Order: sequence, then structure tokens, then C-alpha cells
Amino acid sequence: MPTLCSPEEIDGVSATKTMTRETRYNLIFLAVILAILIPGGVKLFRKKLDPNATMMYLPDPVAVESAYIDSDQSNPRTKRIVPPVTSGWISQFTEQQWPEGLPWSSVVRHRGIVSQKRTFEAAASSDADGKRHAGLVLWNDRAVEVLGSVSATWGGKNAKVTPGAVVSVPKDVRHELQNLGYVRPPGSIAWIMVEAPASNGTSDDDALTLSFTTADGKSKQDDTIRLRVGRGVATTNPTTGADEPSTPSEEKMQTSPAR
Repeated sequence: MPTLCSPEEIDGVSATKTMTRETRYNLIFLAVILAILIPGGVKLFRKKLDPNATMMYLPDPVAVESAYIDSDQSNPRTKRIVPPVTSGWISQFTEQQWPEGLPWSSVVRHRGIVSQKRTFEAAASSDADGKRHAGLVLWNDRAVEVLGSVSATWGGKNAKVTPGAVVSVPKDVRHELQNLGYVRPPGSIAWIMVEAPASNGTSDDDALTLSFTTADGKSKQDDTIRLRVGRGVATTNPTTGADEPSTPSEEKMQTSPAR
């Protein structure tokens, strides 16, 4: 004969089933929360174990160094750095692009000599054949599009411009510049040779200005570098030399590099 349950017993069974369902939902919710929080907790724990890491309660450090070509960095107190990978790549690019007709005995290689707005740098210069020659590197993401519009004056007089190759900036160079705080370095550079009559020895003759139309064709941009070439001696750009006397430099080329 079946046993009859009292109403109180029936309510107890129902409550037990309800409690079991709620517990299961709670456990599922807890598992999801743990799955989300645990990876972050592990990373935070590892970061706190790093002896070289900045204390979490300290403010973010202020940058004291920046890439020499970083046009976005406007803090005059940062020391401009010419990083080694970038410097080596620019040096190699210069050797590949320098005209074979100009003797290397008259050439000065420059390191970290940049224009006022940091849109281009002087990589090498020469005073061969009674004329001044400068090999410039234009840092521009759209160098291919603007190269055809480039014009130049040197000492206030029109100078001859010969465009060269346009190449992409290697990943290791971009990463090196980014490590110095240059968030979005240009993706390409272009080579430009500038030729002008010999200098009369006045400071006004040092101003070398590049002008080019922006990629959208709506405006014109110009930038100036002060570069003196004479008997194989060049002066550093005052816009960089004052803040970083040991960073920009010149080096006389004694032998012809391999091409």
C-alpha cells in the first residue's frame, strides 16, 4: 500500500529541488567570474614579482629620451637619441644611394642631423666639383606621393633636386623608434640629392629648405636645416645640437663603401 506524504513533506521536497537549482546557477556564475578574473590576477601577480617593474603606487615615469626624428615629441627637455639599429640602416641606405660620380674623399657622413620640423635629415654632404651636394632622407609615410613635388633652396637660391629611391622602414627600425616613445613612426623614407653652387662663407648660405606638396595636394609644407659644407667640414643643426651635444655627429668618408 503506497505511503501518503503529508503536505509539509511535499513542500520540503519542493524546497530542496529549488535550492539545488539555485545553487547550480550560482556555481556556474562563480565559475564564469573566476575564468575572467584569474588570467588578470596571474599577470598582476607576475608584474609585482618583477624586481625591475615600477611600483604600482608611483606615477608613470616622464620620458627623458626620445627618438631624434620624432616630430610628435615637443618636450624640449627630452634628450634626442639616435638609436643604433636605425643609424646603421640609414648609413647603409646612404651608401647605396650616394651618386657614384661624386668622390667619397670629399664626403661627410652625418648622424642625427635633422630639420627644424624633423621631416627630413641630412645623411651626407660633399663639396666636390666646386658645388655643394647634400644627401637627404625624407621621413614620410606617403613619400611616393610627395616626392615628385619636392623643391629646394640652399642659401636662399634655387637648388637642383634629384629624387632617389623610396623604401619601407624595416620592422626592427620601427620597433626601435617606438621603444623610444615614437608611437607612429613613418612607414617609408625617400632619398633626395640636392645640388647648389659653392657657399660664400656666410651663415645665410647654410639654410637648406625643402618644400613639397602634401599627399592630399591641398597645401604645401616646407622645412629647413642649417648645413654648412666646405673642405669636408659640416656644422651640426642648432635645433638638435644644443640639447644633445654628443648625439649628432659627422664622419669623413675615407674609403668608398661596398655597393
